[in-house]
Amino acid sequence: PFGRLRGFIPASHVSDLPRGLDESSRAIHLQQLVGRKIPYKVIEVDPQRRRLVLSERKAVRQWRQERKSEMIRQLKEGEVRKGVVTSLREFGAFVDIGGADGLIHISELSWSRVENPAQILTIGQEIETQVIRLEYQSNRIGLSLKRLQPNPWQKAIGRFEAGQVIEGKVSHLTAAGVYVQTEDGPEGLLRSPDGPGSLVTGMIVQVRVLSFDPERERLDFELVEDGQEPSQSE
Repeated sequence: PFGRLRGFIPASHVSDLPRGLDESSRAIHLQQLVGRKIPYKVIEVDPQRRRLVLSERKAVRQWRQERKSEMIRQLKEGEVRKGVVTSLREFGAFVDIGGADGLIHISELSWSRVENPAQILTIGQEIETQVIRLEYQSNRIGLSLKRLQPNPWQKAIGRFEAGQVIEGKVSHLTAAGVYVQTEDGPEGLLRSPDGPGSLVTGMIVQVRVLSFDPERERLDFELVEDGQEPSQSE
């Protein structure tokens, strides 16, 4: 009731109604809302038809945006926050850090290459994240999981030099090239004009370091072919 009026909330405007439910499951879920106080926003008023349409989803969304604006003003970059994973997308994971969602971009999930956020996280998982970016105008919060872990690029300073031959494991085959995982260190990109050839994921290979730039997080290799002599710098 709204005073002496009754409003109607369409199922599509119920904030926590799971998608894909059949009619029976949807009815059970909606029945559980009876007697519960919920926020709402008026989205349609028609006195002639005595029609009042409300939206819980829009009310919750507005509250979260207001809460997010308030939280952004309180947060500081570098701060560590506990949160709960609320959504996984191709480009990353959304995490509720106390009434406001922040995004962990897929590149900030791990120091190793991640193809799908589901490799690292699950919905409902409680995690600690670091605030790395606050965008006040767009009301966005950037988070990172990997920056709470040791940085393999910094640990590798002084370990790699051009011409050095090392052993590694093929970790990914991509359009950009072949990625090779070094032992207890960062991944490097094996540059081959002929593509991956006979290389497959998991294969142990010998590669020569072409360049190492820890600031840009770049390590470039070339393949050492069977029978090829190592350079004198090795």
